[in-house]
Amino acid sequence: MSAMLSGMPSDRAVTPSKACGLAVWLMGGEARFVTETDFLMVGGAAASCFCGPLRALREKTREEAPSV
Repeated sequence: MSAMLSGMPSDRAVTPSKACGLAVWLMGGEARFVTETDFLMVGGAAASCFCGPLRALREKTREEAPSV
């Protein structure tokens, strides 16, 4: 987990309070025109896994995984 967090652009995981903040915003009037969308709250980990510092860790994990 620490290796993953150190490679993320934000250097931290999303906390429940941050996720709740998004939920509160979505239920409020400011987000009344937001429809049919996804919010990926991963601190940049998804992008980092494909084109950032976590790419090497992802590839190493794949190589070490037992074949099924």
